Amino acid sequence: MSQILKKVTDHLLVSMIGKVFGFLRYVLLLRLYGTDSAVDIIIFLISLVWFWSNTVVSSLFSIRLVPLLSTSQSELERGVALLKIFSGINAISILVALVILISPQSIVNAFSGSDDAVFLAEATAGLWLLIPLLILVPLTEVVTLYNQWRGSFKVVASNLVVWNFTQLIGLLYLSATHDPAHLDTFIFSFLVFLILGYLATSVIQLYFSRIASVEFSSMFFSFSVTNFLGLVRGNFKLVLGVLFLQLGIYIDNFFLLSLEAGSLSTYTGLARLCDIFQSLVGAALGAVVLNRVSLPEVIEIGWWYKIWTLWALSGVVFVIFCYFFGAEFVALIFGGEFQVMLEDGSSRVTLLVLSFSAWLFVGVLLLTKIFIARDKGNGLIIASVLGVCIKVFLTASWYAELGLMGVASASVISIASVFCCLVLLLGVQRGGGWRSV
Repeated sequence: MSQILKKVTDHLLVSMIGKVFGFLRYVLLLRLYGTDSAVDIIIFLISLVWFWSNTVVSSLFSIRLVPLLSTSQSELERGVALLKIFSGINAISILVALVILISPQSIVNAFSGSDDAVFLAEATAGLWLLIPLLILVPLTEVVTLYNQWRGSFKVVASNLVVWNFTQLIGLLYLSATHDPAHLDTFIFSFLVFLILGYLATSVIQLYFSRIASVEFSSMFFSFSVTNFLGLVRGNFKLVLGVLFLQLGIYIDNFFLLSLEAGSLSTYTGLARLCDIFQSLVGAALGAVVLNRVSLPEVIEIGWWYKIWTLWALSGVVFVIFCYFFGAEFVALIFGGEFQVMLEDGSSRVTLLVLSFSAWLFVGVLLLTKIFIARDKGNGLIIASVLGVCIKVFLTASWYAELGLMGVASASVISIASVFCCLVLLLGVQRGGGWRSV
């Protein structure tokens, strides 16, 4: 238990600093500019970045990197594995860049249920500006996973610190120099700081990985459609499963943008407290689990008891905190409209429901690491498709009448369904599933 706690703590301490900066970023954003269309556009564009990072890059390429590195016997084999990953990523990056240049409106419409002309125009313009992230995001993600495999957990966790600190500085600069009424310059300037944050993390991760100092440095400029297709074919089931798992937030955003202006900003503000728990505990435990399950030998059952005990205890503490102090904490931090809104009982219940969602989602993330490392793609597809179907049906049924509460309720039910399905598929009810992983 002590070794697990040390690795988790190393990741957690640095991540905590990053999440504090991230929380302060949203505090400034919502306190200075409220829950209006400008904030909705920024949050929407950030969600597209996360879609590219978590759903496309991570599911299509990065999820296989740690297992490949763990089975490599030499520096040469590790270099070949990295070369395949990078050349495949570059191929899909060029394709996506062409789609954005030719028809950016199609991407915005696919992720947004809004019919507001100003929102659509500003989101489209912002999407063009984000094209450099098609290269910077995968570069950062892949090299970060390489550093994770090497055991550099503090370096891995530094990404959050750099990203969020850069955006925090950007917001402070904008609050002193820009008028948010001028949407063009306000959104453009914020996105510039977002890009600078990814540029900085790319340099940091590369420096500590030492990849750029060896002969495989040319891999960053390689391009191979063959490697791209090979990775897709080899990981198709896992890619599809992870893709559906990651769709939840984008389904929420789609329906929230169909509501009145500011709904996405308000929901995001309520979810900030839950995201801190989800990011910190999920990232810390997830990094330890992925490294361990990527090894070929069977893991003793006692190791799993320790991991799930940590998950359960952290979740219980977090939900209790949200129940007694969550609403007051959100109102105190964000102030303004949130103080008035949280006087309504439904908003308090929404926050509590979101806390359960965050706890369960961390459990889903841990289970997903097992399915990825052990190549159990069929089970991942079954559970994730079930979750998406439940989420779409319930959200579409409830959001118009119940608003934010309807979206949150649909979320927790769908995540609980995925969690239970994954547990059953591993055979936990008989104990045999954990002895097979």
